Amino acid sequence: MKKLAFLLLLVSNLGHAQSKDETNAKVIGNTILQKSIAYENLRYLCKNIGNRLSGSKNYDKAVEATAKMLKIAGADTVYLEECKVPKWERGAKEEAFVYINGVKGKSLNVCALGMSFATPEKGLKAEVIEVKNFDELRALGASKIQGKIVFFNYPMKPELVTGAYGDAAAYRGRGPIEAAKLGAVGVITRSLTHAQDDIPHTGTTRKPDAGIPEIPAMAISTNDADYLSKLLTEQKNIKTGKLTIPDRLRPKNALDMPVLAKAQKAEIANVAFSKDVQLTEIATDNKPVNETKATGTTPSRQTTAAGQSKPLNNNSSYTAPEPQTIEIFMKQNCKHYDDVVAHNVIAEIRGSEFPNEIIVAGGHLDSWDLGEGAHDDGTGVVQAIDVIRTLNLAGLKPKRTIRVVLFANEENGLRGGTQFAENARLKNEKIIFAIESDGGGYGCAAIGVTGTPEQQAKIKQWQPLFYPFGIYDINYDGGGADINPLKESGTVISGIEPNSQRYFDLHHTKNDVFEAVNKRELELGAIGMTLMCWLISEHGI
Repeated sequence: MKKLAFLLLLVSNLGHAQSKDETNAKVIGNTILQKSIAYENLRYLCKNIGNRLSGSKNYDKAVEATAKMLKIAGADTVYLEECKVPKWERGAKEEAFVYINGVKGKSLNVCALGMSFATPEKGLKAEVIEVKNFDELRALGASKIQGKIVFFNYPMKPELVTGAYGDAAAYRGRGPIEAAKLGAVGVITRSLTHAQDDIPHTGTTRKPDAGIPEIPAMAISTNDADYLSKLLTEQKNIKTGKLTIPDRLRPKNALDMPVLAKAQKAEIANVAFSKDVQLTEIATDNKPVNETKATGTTPSRQTTAAGQSKPLNNNSSYTAPEPQTIEIFMKQNCKHYDDVVAHNVIAEIRGSEFPNEIIVAGGHLDSWDLGEGAHDDGTGVVQAIDVIRTLNLAGLKPKRTIRVVLFANEENGLRGGTQFAENARLKNEKIIFAIESDGGGYGCAAIGVTGTPEQQAKIKQWQPLFYPFGIYDINYDGGGADINPLKESGTVISGIEPNSQRYFDLHHTKNDVFEAVNKRELELGAIGMTLMCWLISEHGI
């Protein structure tokens, strides 16, 4: 009888807790959808401050602005945590051009990779060689790489719905180091995006170890990567006899036209052709090449500068020119400085029952320097601020301490996240759970959680509470770059997972601006983060 009474009491308590959780979930959702100012906070961050590269004056302005936002949100305490960060500047706008047989051709859409190095002051010109992966690079070896610009043309795999970015990022991160080991003088990498456009994407590249040369590295837009690859493929086919010189000079599409327009008469004057092909010399006004079939005994003709025709003898005394030489001119103006002091911005609501058990919610405050850092990661920053604001507006007092952290230097060093984890370890703080938003403001399709099977199962049971807000999955693969160092201390780590398919269209580009963020989607991400923090606060982990 006692056992039955206990079971009935347990079921009753579980039902009461579930009913209370449903009520509070609805309160949190309604508060954000009706009263959130996350979108206006993001507008201020993007339009009044702009890009926020660590070590820059704009980053310091962002620290001051978000500390004020957190105070206005009602945090019990707001403070700054110091960390040393690298200071790097892009300098004047980058340039890159294709040269074919020494003749300047198409200008390429490029940008310096973050933390890369400058070219010589007047730029750098060298022959370019394409590789598809590291295996191809190593197979070529130093004898063929020495003195060249290496073009890493590794696309993000279209068949990967998730994970394509991480797979391709190795060529941006390690590519310049691996090329420099073999004597390359520069590197161009295909931009990390599925989009086909003219926008180059920056992103950090690793600093080489001592003894490895520091060479300049650029990203190239996907359209121009395909253009350059086509030129180099044709060059290779000419050298192997798969493509003849007349074939190369016969334009097939618009991509060929800029090359023909820059051609010089001297480059084709001594070309020997097969008997059934005639080439008329390009006149001084750079008219397109005309080709006709020779018939009967009528001699082949060529156009003179005066517009008259004269015979062109197709005999063995004419020799073909050397196969095309394709070079790249690149110029960039990056500068490295000594490390400088920056700050994580931290705010707390102190727990009412278990204040020493800490829940962390955050995003990274820094951004790259090309756009406004809207999706990456202004959205995560303002969603984290909304956690504190929402709970205060809704009158919900957490049992455990909720700590919002806006991390420094995620983009080019991870110094903020590393310093935060180290300080927490030194203070012997008990951080039980950490959640991060760093995938853009495209709503919240799922929430990932990494912990023990028991911890994951406990969180999984709350999944129906998220359904009304379009969050249909809690999976077992969560975290983020800034909170991952906390795993070593046993923290359960989690991540907001937006719909990622549009994110890499503008990731690390000039197009990552406030106007690209949808207010409603931004708020749905804030709901996912706030509700998860509240549930952990109520029930522990």
